[in-house]
Amino acid sequence: MLVLDGPNAGYRTDPMAWTTSETRATFTAINETRVANHQSRVYIYTDKIFRTDNIIISAYSRFYGAVQDWMTNLNKIMSGIRASVEWTFGKRAYLFKATSFQMNQRLLVNKPTIDYVLTALFSNCRACMNWDGPFRSTFGVQPPTIQDYLGRQ
Repeated sequence: MLVLDGPNAGYRTDPMAWTTSETRATFTAINETRVANHQSRVYIYTDKIFRTDNIIISAYSRFYGAVQDWMTNLNKIMSGIRASVEWTFGKRAYLFKATSFQMNQRLLVNKPTIDYVLTALFSNCRACMNWDGPFRSTFGVQPPTIQDYLGRQ
């Protein structure tokens, strides 16, 4: 899960940012609509650092009791996907050094959220052209062509 609200002044952990984020408000509204229409809720699977609530299901740990086999299997599935996500963060930091080096950021000038969204767009375009990501082995899916990715909405 990635919350792109910010930047925020002061010390904030990921769970603190999630609690006050626009993303959480959006998911709350989506779930309220789904429940009113007799549909199932939408959940986000996250790391153990988050607490499970009506939107988040965090990775299972022994904190609340014994971990059952199905919980271990779900954690294993989530771990594989999380590895791909972490690889993607590392790749973006490598390709777009200006967004990862703190000395390149200027207070009240840079917009880290916009920078990150742009690096995601450019990384996706690069993946469409070069196909250099781990997702082939993880998901078994070929990327779209660059024309399809940019041209068709």
